[in-house]
Amino acid sequence: MARNAAEFDEFYRATSRRVLRYGYAVTGDLTEAQDVVQEAYTRAWRDWRHVERHPSPEAWVRLVVTRPFPPDSPQSLRRALGERVEVTLLDEVSIVVTGPADAHSLAIVSRWCEENDVLPESLTLGQRTLEDVFLELTGRQMTA
Repeated sequence: MARNAAEFDEFYRATSRRVLRYGYAVTGDLTEAQDVVQEAYTRAWRDWRHVERHPSPEAWVRLVVTRPFPPDSPQSLRRALGERVEVTLLDEVSIVVTGPADAHSLAIVSRWCEENDVLPESLTLGQRTLEDVFLELTGRQMTA
């Protein structure tokens, strides 16, 4: 049984804008959203015979949009924080969280680092360093 290109095209035209908005909500970045949505529709086309029989093909595509990031990815940390997060893994680990520099954010970042065996050499929450936040929360200086 061949894939039906006309049906897929109609499905794409009817759903792609909503799915892109959803992808943007998931990723927090338009370019990244475009990439994950493109991949989701590519996978839907590749498996269209199965997807078109799904009770909700759009829900299938949305699920694919939310699944491309493994738990140890920077995107999973961004999603957990609900804020814009940049994670750079080069010679050193640098995590920058733009948003509230509070105990909740620190706990999420700390848990993510522990679960993924990451020891950041540089962590900035908002405009403050990890050391500043730790001092404010505990009243103690961090020791090396």
